[in-house]
Amino acid sequence: MSITKKRWITLGYGCFVLLIVGFIYAWSIFSVPFSEEFGWEPSTLSLTFTFLMWCFSLGGVIGTWVTRKITLRGTLIVAAAFIFFGFFGALFVGENTPWILYVTYGIFGGFGAGFTYTNVVGAVTPWFPDRPGFASGTLLMCYMLSTIVIGSAASAMFASIGWRLAFKIFGIVVAAVLVFGAIAIKVPNSAQLIELNTFALAKKDKEAAKKEAKEQRSFTPLAMLKKPITYIFWIWQFLLITCSLGTTSFVVQTAVQSGTTQVIGVVFLSIYSLSCGFGRPLVGTIFDKTSTPMAMVIVGILEAVGAAFLALGINLGSIIFLSLGTVIFAIGGGGVPVIVTSFAARCFGPKFYATNFSILNLMLIPAAYVGPAITSAALMHTGTLALGYWIFAIMSAVAIFFGAIIKGFEKRHLDRVAAEDAAEAALAAAQAAPAAIAEAVAEASEQAEAEVVEAVEEATEA
Repeated sequence: MSITKKRWITLGYGCFVLLIVGFIYAWSIFSVPFSEEFGWEPSTLSLTFTFLMWCFSLGGVIGTWVTRKITLRGTLIVAAAFIFFGFFGALFVGENTPWILYVTYGIFGGFGAGFTYTNVVGAVTPWFPDRPGFASGTLLMCYMLSTIVIGSAASAMFASIGWRLAFKIFGIVVAAVLVFGAIAIKVPNSAQLIELNTFALAKKDKEAAKKEAKEQRSFTPLAMLKKPITYIFWIWQFLLITCSLGTTSFVVQTAVQSGTTQVIGVVFLSIYSLSCGFGRPLVGTIFDKTSTPMAMVIVGILEAVGAAFLALGINLGSIIFLSLGTVIFAIGGGGVPVIVTSFAARCFGPKFYATNFSILNLMLIPAAYVGPAITSAALMHTGTLALGYWIFAIMSAVAIFFGAIIKGFEKRHLDRVAAEDAAEAALAAAQAAPAAIAEAVAEASEQAEAEVVEAVEEATEA
């Protein structure tokens, strides 16, 4: 199978796995049966989502370490076991034992999803060194669309067969898909990485590609953490993810406060999810076609404008501003994780890619608390969400600044990498020079000796 065909098939496998495993973002639907049966308060249920997001983030880092110990296949099988236990363990939840839900669906489900997400994206994206933004964007689009696909299926199943049987089916199906992914998805080896880089360079010049292609320099997580560019990026990432997570849980309520009904609010939630999902390959393509700073600035502008429109939609009771804000903000918010995965690949290489981008994703932990806290505080003190969105607009504007100044840091980082590569090449050439000279002298001596022998033989015959 050709390398180009193999990489597209691998991308398809990755999309399928993430489409099924993105159930964690459909918690608003999976939580409904517990609220109806046990009468739990929203605060009790929201703690499950908090555990889910925290363990998802930590699971990304731990999952890459596990992969180095037992291979990608073993990690995905462990993830399948975690998620299977998460769904089946939730069946033992009772009215007075919400902690069982926190441990099973929240902790085990979060770790299983984190193991899967980081390792699948980390395995598939290196197959596209020429289009990392597009590849990661497509994967994350499927991950986001899982909210609609899995959420719709869950809602229908809860109504028809009950949540307990539905949880059993989801546990079995998700685990089976992960086992399939464990068999089908493979990380490109060194020879394949060189061939993929050759393919990417061949778009410009085939002959130059054969000479120029090599495996991209990779940085260990410790080396990445020593780079100033990492911390500039982290600030940008925290600001925009905080805004995004602070908005996602309040889309329906935002629509209601803008003058619509609860039913229309649910429609806006679907619009938000679709815009977020389809915005991911769009932002990924922008990343591939432009630069890291440009993509970061564009996403910051989208979130700033979107948040301002959402605030105006509430203040003015305008469905137009609500619609524009929902779509624009969702595209920007959906683009942030794409830039995270693409940035890790572009700046720090493929070898430690999964670990590096999972470390960058740790910013989800504080953002998952701060974002909703800002929105909730605004609602509590003012009675509306408008103040929260104005705060998010300001935070996004600050993120634009950090996206702009990272350009100088990225240039210095890449220039230093190029200089180190050049120094290594010069050192290798210097080390090879004595051997080359010795070989040339040996060849010359052999040739001279052969000529002398031949001359003696000719003289003897004469």
